[in-house]
Amino acid sequence: MDTPSRRQQIAEFEFDAEWLALEQLDLIAQIEAQLRLVRETMHEIERLRQAKSRVGPEPTNGERGTALSVLTKEITGLNEQIGVQGATCRDMLATVERMHRRLTAIIEQATKRHTEQSGKSATERPSE
Repeated sequence: MDTPSRRQQIAEFEFDAEWLALEQLDLIAQIEAQLRLVRETMHEIERLRQAKSRVGPEPTNGERGTALSVLTKEITGLNEQIGVQGATCRDMLATVERMHRRLTAIIEQATKRHTEQSGKSATERPSE
């Protein structure tokens, strides 16, 4: 028969397992978001690299200034996207670190409970 203490331990373990599963789902969502950001950035970089946007007659000074202004805006946008990617990576790392800390705590609790149970079993055994 389960004692209240045993039921509490089981409930705590189930809570921790559920928490870890939710963190894993959160991590998957973060990875998917990161992949979308990388893909968008790659498309932007590829668009900037396309030869058709660079080939043609020599531009006038006014056209050159306009082209450089547009290019500067596009590169600034890329820089912002890279910043978002960095923030997403930091969020993923924070999620992994939270899971690591939680798992370490679970291991410590399990070890402590095992040690306590082993101690009780040793004292309950009849002496030979």
